Amino acid sequence: MSAASDGEARHRAAMTARDARRDPAARDDGARLPWGTSKEIDRAAARLARTRAWPALWALTCSVPVADAVRAARRLRLGRWSPADQYGRALAERLAAQDPRTADRVTEDAWNDASRVFPAAIARARQVSFAPGGGAMALLMSPEGEGEEERLALADVPGPGLSRVYSGTLHHESVGCLGPRDLIALRSTGTPGTELVRYTAGTTQILAAGTELTGGRAVATAHGFVVGLRTAPVALAGTQAGPVARTDLSTFGLGRGDLLAAGPTGGRLAFGDRARLVVTDARLSAVLAGSALPGSHGDILALAFAGPRRLITSGADGGLWMWEPAAGRLLPVARTDAPRLSELFSVPAWRVVGGWAEEEGRPYFYDSTDLSAVPVPAALSGARQWVTASPDGRYIVRSGRSRGDASPRRRSADSTTVHDLRHPSAALRLPLAALTPDDVRALGAVLQAPPPGPAPARRLLLELVRDCAAYLLDGHVRWSGPR
Repeated sequence: MSAASDGEARHRAAMTARDARRDPAARDDGARLPWGTSKEIDRAAARLARTRAWPALWALTCSVPVADAVRAARRLRLGRWSPADQYGRALAERLAAQDPRTADRVTEDAWNDASRVFPAAIARARQVSFAPGGGAMALLMSPEGEGEEERLALADVPGPGLSRVYSGTLHHESVGCLGPRDLIALRSTGTPGTELVRYTAGTTQILAAGTELTGGRAVATAHGFVVGLRTAPVALAGTQAGPVARTDLSTFGLGRGDLLAAGPTGGRLAFGDRARLVVTDARLSAVLAGSALPGSHGDILALAFAGPRRLITSGADGGLWMWEPAAGRLLPVARTDAPRLSELFSVPAWRVVGGWAEEEGRPYFYDSTDLSAVPVPAALSGARQWVTASPDGRYIVRSGRSRGDASPRRRSADSTTVHDLRHPSAALRLPLAALTPDDVRALGAVLQAPPPGPAPARRLLLELVRDCAAYLLDGHVRWSGPR
């Protein structure tokens, strides 16, 4: 057997094993417990305390969000058992000394500070775009009635700035944020045809026009932008200053260009159609990996990156697949039954991928390691709502709707909220096991900043998050599931 064939066999075996565990009730879900709900964490902590599994309870305590860690630490019998190392003992005592109700309230306030509310609802992923690397986002706020004005705006993130670059009755289909001062958009001309337009504050530049642009998809990349066409296997690529170049995607084996997604840093693109899935560099100069779709997949309905080396795709007849590159091919490593999902997204810090079920008017979420179905992340619980995320998973966008709305796409008066998971205060809502060395350094900078700094109650919890995350990253404990 060749090396490539052997690799494919291993990936098929991994996919089969993961596929068999896609039902949470049919598998051991303990390893992802830190990313679970507070009720699940509390039940597990109570069970470990009853069985006096103190080391396991301590490992769980150091892995869950800090408000859950406070409750778990209070179950430790610190008078009879304590962590073996002095630093761990001090951490356990500090956690157990916190008031759980205060921790919940401070965490909720901090989450609100890591969020920004816009006074209009949006209902499609094509209406929002983030500049690769962060710092800016573009919003298309569409009216509910005929003849009302559409608004296009650029927003600083996480800052308060918001600048409107268009207000009028022309209809826009897709936006791409190039930075804090530029965005591109596809807009209808009022007659058959569509224009590719660059907007800045006070200026409008038409980059291309024609009926072939209708139904296209615009994405921002690390080098500028790419617009994939629905009507032909063609992509248009440009920079903020240079001309628009045309690339024939049929040389990549593709029959259309609008099924595309940008990678987490904007350096790669994924394209799909009814028969093929490919990954290219953002300049469209080469195919980095590609594969024909298995017959069981069906036409690709949507696709997204689930990390630097992973893709997820949904089928037009349902089902969700995960892919990884190997020796120039894209190999399936997991799949699960799912409804027809569009607008796929990934949030690594929450360990989820998700998508929108149009027929049901609700999002679905799956574990990003094996596509097991999981509950709605705790920070998004509540009324039924539309959800998506930036390509790197840093920003979560949600737009609420009233319960009982007749149409899944009907917008209510609710606003659009953007949550920044890299805002220092957001660390209070994240599992300690999800925090990185960069997060620890960012927390240290916030805590060492000159006055006024965080309020005393929040400072206590942020210090605990910083210290527990550093303790976990140093390898003192590791939660790997119930023992």
